[in-house]
Formats: sequence, C-alpha cells, structure tokens
Amino acid sequence: MEEEVEVEVPLTFKRHSVVYSAIDVPGDLPRFAYQVAVSLADPFTQPEENDTAVLSVDLAADAVIGLCYLKLMPSYPPESSARHDIDLVKFDLAHALYTVIDAIHRHGLNVDSELNLRYVDNGEDRWDHNLHRWAPILAFEPEISWLYSACCILLWALAKLFGDNLVLNPYFHWLIKLWKCHTNVILLGLEIDRRLEFTQSSEPTPESVKTTLKGSSAIRYVLAAIINRNPSSLSDGSEEEKDLKHQSLVAFMQPLGREKINGGAISIDMRLVVVALLVLNINIPYVVGPGGPSWQDPVDAQEQARRDNQSKPVLELGDLLLDLEYDDRFDEDIRYIFEYEYDDDTNDGDEWHDHDPEGQLQKYLETRDAIEPIYSSITNGDSLAEYQSKELAAKPIGVDPIEFDSYGHDWRDTLRGDNHKFDPQFVDKYHQYRQLTDKEESFDFFTSWEELRVTLEFLATNSIDGHEQAEQKVGQVLLNTISKVNLDAQHGEDSDITVEKVYNLLTSTASNESIAESESLIVPIFEVSQFELFVHNNPKLAWCLMDELLCCPGYRRVFISFMTHNMNLSSFIIDYVFELLTGSRGASPAARTKNSPYTFSRQGPLVLSEVETSMLLHEFLNNSSLYLSARDGLDIDDGYEVVLAESVAKKYMTLLCLMINQLVAKGIIDLSRHHTATGDQDGHELNDYSNVLQVLLVNWIGKLPQARQLFFKVKGTASEPTAGEEEKPATLKKVKTIHELLSLYQSRSRDEITDDLETNRNHKAIVIRYTNKFCDHLEVARAQMSLPPSAHDDFALFLTHFNTFSKIDVAAEKLFSQFQSIVIDDDGDSESNGKGASQRSSGGDTKSSGKGKRKRKK
Repeated sequence: MEEEVEVEVPLTFKRHSVVYSAIDVPGDLPRFAYQVAVSLADPFTQPEENDTAVLSVDLAADAVIGLCYLKLMPSYPPESSARHDIDLVKFDLAHALYTVIDAIHRHGLNVDSELNLRYVDNGEDRWDHNLHRWAPILAFEPEISWLYSACCILLWALAKLFGDNLVLNPYFHWLIKLWKCHTNVILLGLEIDRRLEFTQSSEPTPESVKTTLKGSSAIRYVLAAIINRNPSSLSDGSEEEKDLKHQSLVAFMQPLGREKINGGAISIDMRLVVVALLVLNINIPYVVGPGGPSWQDPVDAQEQARRDNQSKPVLELGDLLLDLEYDDRFDEDIRYIFEYEYDDDTNDGDEWHDHDPEGQLQKYLETRDAIEPIYSSITNGDSLAEYQSKELAAKPIGVDPIEFDSYGHDWRDTLRGDNHKFDPQFVDKYHQYRQLTDKEESFDFFTSWEELRVTLEFLATNSIDGHEQAEQKVGQVLLNTISKVNLDAQHGEDSDITVEKVYNLLTSTASNESIAESESLIVPIFEVSQFELFVHNNPKLAWCLMDELLCCPGYRRVFISFMTHNMNLSSFIIDYVFELLTGSRGASPAARTKNSPYTFSRQGPLVLSEVETSMLLHEFLNNSSLYLSARDGLDIDDGYEVVLAESVAKKYMTLLCLMINQLVAKGIIDLSRHHTATGDQDGHELNDYSNVLQVLLVNWIGKLPQARQLFFKVKGTASEPTAGEEEKPATLKKVKTIHELLSLYQSRSRDEITDDLETNRNHKAIVIRYTNKFCDHLEVARAQMSLPPSAHDDFALFLTHFNTFSKIDVAAEKLFSQFQSIVIDDDGDSESNGKGASQRSSGGDTKSSGKGKRKRKK
C-alpha cells in the first residue's frame, strides 16, 4: 500500500540564494536589501494584494527603506551621534541600495558600460554571436524577470531617500549614465525586431530579446521618472505617479500595463545638469572608468574618441550629452511588439479580459484603430509614384464625388470658395482666343505642348524676374496656358497640353548640367527637380504657376505631396507654404499689395480645405525634420551620405520657428486643441500638430532659444491659472538680491518667470550679475587657482536652488554657453583632433539612425 507524503521545500528561497551568489553582492546590509527586494519582486514570495493595498513599485520601495532602516540602526553604537544624523543614515542606506543595483547590473543583467553597449556589432550576421554581450547573463527567464523587478524597486527606493532636487542626490550622475545604458540595450533589441519585420521573416523575435526589452524598458521608466523630477521637464509627474503608486508591480513590468506610453523618455533640460556636475566635480580627483571593451574587437576612430573623452574629467561631462535623445518613443515601439503578441494570444476569444481587467489594452487598440484611418491618407508612406497613380485614377476632372469621412471632414479634391470662378479679364482673353482662326497668332496662350515644354525648360535655368516685357510675354502667357487647360476641359475640347504632362516635366530630376548652369543656391540633400530650379531662378513666376496648378481639380493633393516630399528646404518654400496657409496666395489683398507682375486666373485668395491644410502642414514639417537631420549625416541610397552645414540648418530652423509662431498667432495652429481635445472621438487629431512639431524642435532645444521656447509651448508645460483664479499681484517689496529673487520665483512657472524677466529690468540685471560671477568662478576653477569664499557660496546657492534655476532660461543659456567653451578648450588641449565631447554621433551608425517612432505595419 502506497502512501502519498507532501513535503514543503523552500525552493524559492534557495533560488534567491543561488542568484545572490552569482551576482556577488558584498556586505550585510546590501545582502539584506537584496533579499527584501527580490522577495517582493518574485511572484512566488511577494505578499498577496488586497482591496486596500496594491503592491506597487512605490509601496515595495517603502518596505525596502523601512526594513533596511531597522536593520541598519543596531549597527551604530548607542552613543554614536550617527544614530541621530538623518543625512548620514540616508547616505548609508543609499550606498547599500546602490551596491545591490550595481552588482545586479554588472553580474546579472550584463549592463555595465555605455560604450560597450553602444558599439556592439549587432549586424544581421553577428547579432546572435554577440547577444551575450548585452543580454542578461542568467539562463532562466523567471530569475531574470524578478531581478529586473528588484532593480525597479531599489532604484525608486534610492530616489525616495533624497528630495526632488536631482543634483542633491549623490548618485544622479550614475543614474543618467545607467539610463543611457538601458537605452542602448533597447536600441539593440529593437534593431533585431525591426530587421525581422523589414525582411518579413517568419522567425519571431527571440524570447531572450523580448525579455530583455521588457525588463530594460521598466528600469528605464523608473530612471526617467527620477531624472524628470525637475521643473524643466515636459512631464508633470501625474502619469508616473499612477504607474508607480497605483499599478501593481506585476502589471508595471509589462509594457502594455503602464499608463504612460513613453514613460522611459527623459525631457529634463540637460544644460544645467551638466553645469551642476561640473561644479560638483571641482577639486575632486577624477576616477577613470573602464578604458576599453571586455572583448578584443577592433575599435574604430569614433569609439576610441568617445573612450578618450570618458577618460578626462571635463570631456566626460560633455560626452554625457552624446546619444542623449529627448522625448524619444522607444517605449511605443516596445509596446508595438507586445501588442501583436497579445493579438496572437487572444484571437480565439475574450480571455484577454482576465489579464487586463481594467481594459487598458482594449482602450489603446481602439484609440489606434480610430486614428489610423485619418492619418493613413495623410502619411500613408506611399512613394510619390504610387500616390500619383492613386490620384490620377480618381474620377475625371469636373466630377465632384462626395467624399466625407465619419467626422465630417471634406476629402474632395476640388476648388473651394470663389476659386471655381474665373477672373472676367481672363475669360475675355479665352473667348478672344477661341474666335481666332489661326491660333498661333495669339499673344496670350501657348498653342502646343512643344512650345510650353521648351518654355518651362528655359525658365528652369534662366531668370526673367525684373524684365517687364519677358514677364508679360513669357511668364503671364505660361500662367494663362495652364488655366486654359481647365477651361478647355469644361468646354469638352481636347488639347495636347495636359496637367499630367506639366506635372511629369516639373517633377523630373534636373540634370547636373542644368543645376550647374542655373548657379542656384540650392543645398541638395534630396534630388533637385526641374521645378526646384525654376523656383530658384524665377521665384515669383514659379509660385504663381503653383497657384494655377493647385486650381486643377484632381491634382491638388498630388502637387501638395510633391512640394512637401520632394523639394529641398529653402526660404522660398517656407515663404510659400506660410502664404498658402494664411490665405495670402491667389487674388488675395496681400498678393495685390506686392505689385506682382502676374495676375491670378481665378477670383479670391487661393483656398485650401481643412484636409488639404492639414496635409500640407503635417507633411511640410515632417519633411523639414528629415532635411534638417542631415546636419548629422543622412544616409542616401547605396551608402551615400550627405551632410548639411550647421549654419545653414540653424538659419532654416530659425525661419521655421518664426513661421510656426506666426501660424499659432493667427490660429492656424491651435495649441489648445493639443491639450484639451478628447482625441479620436471628435476627430481633433486632424488638426493636432503636436507630434510633428515636437519631432522638428526636439533636437534644437539646446541650440536655438526660439526652438526651445516653442517646444515647451507646444508641450503645454506652462502653469495656466485655473478658472476663477486671479493673476498673482506684482511684488510689493523691491527685490535686491539673487536670494530674494529665487524665493520669489520658487512658486512661479517657467513662462511666468520668462515674462517677468522680459518686463522687469531689475530682475534681469540680478540674474545676469549672478551668472557672470558664476562663469568667472568656473574660469578660476579651470585654471586650478584658489577659489574665493564667495565662489563656494554661489555654487552652493546654485545647487540648493537648482530646481528654480531650471525655470530661468536666461541663466541656463548663459551657464551652458560657458560650459561649452570650457569643453571646447579642454578638447583642444587633449589633442583629440576635434573628436571631443562636442562631436555629434554619426548619422550613419545603425543604432543611432534608428531612433524615433517606427512605421507601423498594417
């Protein structure tokens, strides 16, 4: 007779000890912190949740702090003053937590060096061979998962020991570098997934890669939440609070379980962060980190320059800014991977409700499905030829099919307003032409396609601007001929001149000889078309021609697509797009005041529909972002790389900022929609330009003040008075010192401070005096001379009131400019041949070129 005997063996705790031995955590308190964190992270050992308490990251962090405090206090002698020094106790606790986190990363998660991760060969033929260089070392997924969870708990506990002033956290430099490490890990994993998707491989993303992406994205979220706790950040912390305090730990570790979609992105103003690090490192011996990779692969010049930078105290701070992407969307890409995993697992029923009781996944999918039909028509990713063929396959000219979407948006490709009415003078010319027996006697129209073709090719390389006779006999006749095509169609008359022929000629690639002959100032990042040469040689006539072409029903969106996808950025197209959006083209009052030599064949200003306006602005801003990105090197076909001069890019970016601010002032871009719209349910996303504006501006916030101010205006970070709240009264007491001014500014928003400094000369003078003294102190410190006592006071003031200084843009600009000059000088002294901390990473690198939002597969 057999008898069953149940024996309970604490295998879980043995497993914790085995992993502990592998990661080699030194010290009693760090070992205890590890045991507490891992027990809370492991689903088999964590306490059960109830209706009143959710085991969130925040609650688990509180438990770690409390239990470690009880463990630490008996280690102090009863008579020791350390027992009553809360700052010393905090530091001892923080050091223990740091020791555990660092050991887990080095010996468990394989995340120990930014540059080792940055320069892993992750190519198609090498990724599997090099996977061990960045994926977790441990073999079993459960252990890896609860190590990632434990790190999230420990990191948040470490941050809670210190306040919201980031620079007073002794580990904040390390936290930023750790964030960059996990960003590189995510880029490596996303690169593998993207390659499999691009090649349409049937092979799924490896489970080890998905586990790594899931864990690193969670740690990166916690790190970003810590780093972004600053007034200069784009985030107000409300979404992070929900995820960290009210979401269960198990749900938080899932990419689809977090409420904030891109919570791992940092948006803090790094200018003052590096200045603070420079101050903190004054007169402190510099400890050089690892000098090279742990493997013996060849090191290229760029990697060696980065390693040289990180071996020097000042350049190491400049190097911190390299590969630092603001407000990225990598978490969105990771959600995309797991979203399809959920789709595959839940096709047979509604079992996913068991995993998603609050319906967060369903809400996310419904939002995506509702938005895509609108944007697919605007940004569908088709090539120009595919787009053109779709448009030309539409119904014939003159037929206006009813094309409205479910939100009431008018998608018809037809004229609006008074544009369907021809100008009476033009109609008279047309009737006179029809009465001629010999059409070639006409002085108002070209009579054959060959004559028109030769004229267009001539105008592409020769200027007639300012030549009154040529403007009337050539330019105006050209415009009349294009308009005549539409009237011919209305009268049912055939002509060998068609809009399609004109389009094909204008959009064809210009020859190298034509480009050289024209002597235009085009900066050719994209291929130069015949129309682009036309614009640079005869801008007035070219844009009047575009006005007429936009009056050809069935071709309007075709020409808008051409302008916004295939033309190099220039002041000419910026001006034209602005005039088109503001109703200043055609027979508008603004056009008449310019005394243009050319007349518009239609009545009234050129009118675009809401859909056409949205398409023009979205695509123009997107293409401008792509064009300006060439300042870091832009890969073209067959490995050919083009580079845009920084001075040219800055000039165009300044013009774009001016244009956007004017569009906001005129109400064409309504920023209030971005913050108050309810989203997909009322169709507001058609006029929501927040995403394209942020993509355009984000890489310029540290280079152009106009771009930075506009970026934060778009993000809506200003604290606007709520309904019924009165504006703050002007200060009654006159401010005399920087201390008083900082006290005044402590509760004010960034925009309020900026407005105050623009109107109050006394306050601005106080800030300028302080920043000038601060810069002088930095120069003295760089010369390794003795600092005066006032320098220590000024540095201490800056660090203590760092959060308030982060809201004073004038101070940030001045101090960061001084930091840059110090880095550049130090770079020159280091004989690095111009490859120091001021160097930007190459756009040709595989990982860095993949940053940003990925294209979704349908």
